[in-house]
Amino acid sequence: MKNKLYINLLLLFTLLFLASCKDYFVTTKINSDGTCERTIIVKLDKAAADDSLKNWQKHAGWDVSMKYDESSKKYCYTGIKKYASFKEMEEDSKNEIMGFKPVCELKVEKYFRLFFTYYSYNETYKAYKTDNLIPIDRYFTSDEIIKLKAMNDSAWVNQKLQEFEKVNLYEMLVRGFSNYIMDKEKVDIPGILPDNIKSSMYKELIAAKDEKKLLFEIIEKYLGSSLAHKFWNFAAKDEGIKKTSDSYEQQEYEGGYNNSIILPGIITASNSKNVEGNKVSWKFDQYNFKYFDYTMTAESREVNLWVIITAGIIVLVLAGGLFFSRFRAKKAI
Repeated sequence: MKNKLYINLLLLFTLLFLASCKDYFVTTKINSDGTCERTIIVKLDKAAADDSLKNWQKHAGWDVSMKYDESSKKYCYTGIKKYASFKEMEEDSKNEIMGFKPVCELKVEKYFRLFFTYYSYNETYKAYKTDNLIPIDRYFTSDEIIKLKAMNDSAWVNQKLQEFEKVNLYEMLVRGFSNYIMDKEKVDIPGILPDNIKSSMYKELIAAKDEKKLLFEIIEKYLGSSLAHKFWNFAAKDEGIKKTSDSYEQQEYEGGYNNSIILPGIITASNSKNVEGNKVSWKFDQYNFKYFDYTMTAESREVNLWVIITAGIIVLVLAGGLFFSRFRAKKAI
């Protein structure tokens, strides 16, 4: 029975952190005249069903194609759409296409200042895992939250998020078992395991690193031998594991994300260090926006030649008028 629980837990945790088999490449080009173009490339290990392609084609204005890429050994679905205005693109970005699940908030602004036109681009992938049993801001310290959002130390971030996933899995198992044992035997698990004690148990379970003997011994330490065996049997019969597995988000968001924005003029500011000319890029995965909103920003500046030319003409006219008036004054003397 212990072996079955251990295998179920191991399979579940492995499933949650499998390597991605999808790659998304999104490129947005902003033009000076207010029009824009968006290209979305989805690379898959296996060809998607025909209805996926048809569903994408149903969205008005998308030019969709599919080809097999020999170099990457993946099926590449490409969609290109041109927009007459920023507003049109902002509204369309909210639509789901080709299984591209992130909920996006997109905002593009254009404004004039003296001899320059400024462009501001802001795109946010909204957090999709917000129903955690243990709130993430209560589990991590404020400093840890800052580090998690920055995603600078990927090894540390992955370790911490996996721990958080496991704690939520244990929490769901304990809640399920609490209801079960209360109905069966009127045993009050929350009374036996108040929050502070339960938190200590979770820390020990995490530190046990899925070693089945240690897992049971820790549960036995906190629940006692009789309840520990009942808890183990409860989980092993899938009454806890299955519910836990089903309750988590399907792996719809898994994948590697590559987002690029091309702005007119020169880039003046961005929260990305990957800048090439007037192109800014971001590379991330689903964990960047699983628990927190992931925002990409860029600003650019373009010289208003027509303003400079117009100003030059005005200056020349004024200078010419001044020169002519002085010339006439001297001639009159």
